Amino acid sequence: MKTYYVETYRPPYPGRGLKICVHAERDYSRDVLSPGMTSVWAVQACRTKEEAIAAVVERAAGKRTAVSRVF
Repeated sequence: MKTYYVETYRPPYPGRGLKICVHAERDYSRDVLSPGMTSVWAVQACRTKEEAIAAVVERAAGKRTAVSRVF
């Protein structure tokens, strides 16, 4: 099981919209975050990046998961 960091960000013009990026624990540092970052979530005990994203969605839905807000 691994720890992942799920980042949401809004890129500057012309790339509009809301984007997501998932960083593995070994690749994560504050230096790799996007300038338009809106939130960062630490997700523990996941097997894949997709599972980390799903855990953040479950957290938003009110489920108790191993997710904590970093920023």
